Amino acid sequence: MTQATQTQITPTDKQQKRELLIGVGCGLLNSIFLVISSSMVKLATSEQHNAVDVFFYRSIGVLILSVILLSYTRQWSSLKTTNHKKQVIRAVLGSITMLLAFMSYDHLPIAQAQLFFFMSPLIVVLLSYPLLGERVGIYRAGAVCIGLFGASIVLQPGTLDSTQGALIGLGVTLFYASVTLCLRWMGKTENANITVFYFAAVSTLMVLPFIYFYANVPSLYTGALIIGISVLSFGIQMCLTYSYKLAPAAIISPLIYTNLIWALTIDFVIWSKTPTTNMMIGAFIIIFSNLFILWREQKKNKKMVMSS
Repeated sequence: MTQATQTQITPTDKQQKRELLIGVGCGLLNSIFLVISSSMVKLATSEQHNAVDVFFYRSIGVLILSVILLSYTRQWSSLKTTNHKKQVIRAVLGSITMLLAFMSYDHLPIAQAQLFFFMSPLIVVLLSYPLLGERVGIYRAGAVCIGLFGASIVLQPGTLDSTQGALIGLGVTLFYASVTLCLRWMGKTENANITVFYFAAVSTLMVLPFIYFYANVPSLYTGALIIGISVLSFGIQMCLTYSYKLAPAAIISPLIYTNLIWALTIDFVIWSKTPTTNMMIGAFIIIFSNLFILWREQKKNKKMVMSS
């Protein structure tokens, strides 16, 4: 083979590979940060705190960090051009989702609480046609049915540690799905750093009227946990943003299911908690159906690109 016919690795190829690796790394860090911060929330609420005041302190921390970021990057001018209505709606839905998630950590092991995030793509598919006008084919509809069957296994009495936690978890599923639909509605035109700022500001204002009744002064131990929750929550927002910016969604989206690995590990190490057989069977079915839906969406997008 002559030198002219050999495959050359151009600087552009190297740059794309580097961006792909960084994107995947950010995606994995996002999953790890999410599980660790969830564990910190559970530890804080098991001491002197409740979900409301931990969420409030977390929101204040993220707000401070987002203000520093916007000042450092000189992006305050983007506030003038952003779609304020969409930002507020997204922030309200995201805040309710996060608060319900914090409440679920107080009632359920981390791995069980994570399953309710896994169920949300099934709801997104069900609502994508009536709300967004997206066509749902027979394969994706079938995958949703299979996923809901897996959810029914998880929600059987005795599978989860708390019925109240399960009901709160269903709220997490519905509102997290609404956030996903809202992000599709918003599109990719909004500044990600402005979105983080709005999320933190709105969540702080939403909880502020109730903080008088629920606030507890942090101890040195819980104060350290709350600082850690705030920093990790900010890191989650940044990692999630850059993972999708630098790598294809088909690679990044399935990384959320590594949450189950980290969560099961933390549940066992900290709380000596092992999953039930029904939970693992249901989790496997839900994850499989979600991966199939993602594969069908990618296949549909490729056909659209080729036909255009």
